[in-house]
Amino acid sequence: MNDLVKAVQEKRFWSKSKSYAVHGNVDDGWTVNFGKSPFVIRAYDKRKEQASKGFDTDVQNRVELELHQDKAEYVIDEWLNQDNNKTLTEITFDILYTYLWFTDKPIEEKLLKADKVRDTIESSVEPMPAWSLLTALGHKMKFVRQPKEQSIERIEKWVLESVVPSLAVLKKTGHWAEVIEAMNTAELSSEQQKLVKATMINAITQANHKLNINFEKPKKRYQEI
Repeated sequence: MNDLVKAVQEKRFWSKSKSYAVHGNVDDGWTVNFGKSPFVIRAYDKRKEQASKGFDTDVQNRVELELHQDKAEYVIDEWLNQDNNKTLTEITFDILYTYLWFTDKPIEEKLLKADKVRDTIESSVEPMPAWSLLTALGHKMKFVRQPKEQSIERIEKWVLESVVPSLAVLKKTGHWAEVIEAMNTAELSSEQQKLVKATMINAITQANHKLNINFEKPKKRYQEI
């Protein structure tokens, strides 16, 4: 862990995520996080962490993945995929190898701006031996999931679960008029416009069926006698 912390401090690492943080100290144990939810790679001093709780363990350091939402679903899908026969351990090594890389020298700024950053770094800077050994069983992989089809139901669920509390604050503090105005003047993307149109057509179609109205039936001219 001391080596990993020193590598972070000296910019001798590349991470797929721009976010990282170092916590702790030499006495109490280090923790280094790379990324933010829903995907975090974490390395920490397991022995000192357990000692602080009054327990003992033979494990010195621990490297773990914290996955939520689509990232977690992807790993489970990969694990259950009978075509690749990969274990969770193999998938973990693949992810570590792909998304985090330590080197034995600082990485030049120009290398971090290359088109294929990871490949450029691997071919230009020697890896940190310990990290290279840890990820030796890993192979390149990416989180690739089919985008979920957008729907009114999904939007409504997201708004109710995540947005409504914030809207309530704006309403209670006298900012509701600005929210309404923003909604009325918001520009929708082409996909959003298609979704609105499709939803309206579907609503009209359902209403026609419920009312049993045949708008296509020819109408007789009314003649007053």
